[in-house]
Amino acid sequence: MINLIYIFQTSKAATIHKLHTESERLLKTVLSFFVKSSVIRLNSSNLIDIEYSNPSNQVSDEELFIGDETTAFLLDLADNEGITSTNFYGHVRSFYVVHLNSSFQCCEQSDYDSSFLDTAKSCTHAMNRSYKDH
Repeated sequence: MINLIYIFQTSKAATIHKLHTESERLLKTVLSFFVKSSVIRLNSSNLIDIEYSNPSNQVSDEELFIGDETTAFLLDLADNEGITSTNFYGHVRSFYVVHLNSSFQCCEQSDYDSSFLDTAKSCTHAMNRSYKDH
């Protein structure tokens, strides 16, 4: 996420051609928090088509990414107060699914090629075409 923001806020050159690639990279990162790596690998060419809301495509509670501090807190609750975290993991999964559904619509067109918007490449491409036309 930081890389995506950095690219678009700090560059003086046009960077819109990088949006699709960087969005897909971010999507893959978020999917890796709760989707089995084998499912991600099988669908690497079209990540948005992964049925991430399907529980059979999701990792176990033990593998679900919730961060180190949250994991320690849950372990402490279980040890000291006997509180189980069964519902907690369901809520985390729902959070990931709901936010992915609303946040990654730009990745739906897997065949979208925005490289023509890269000014450095488009100038080279235009020059190569002009040589071929003459």
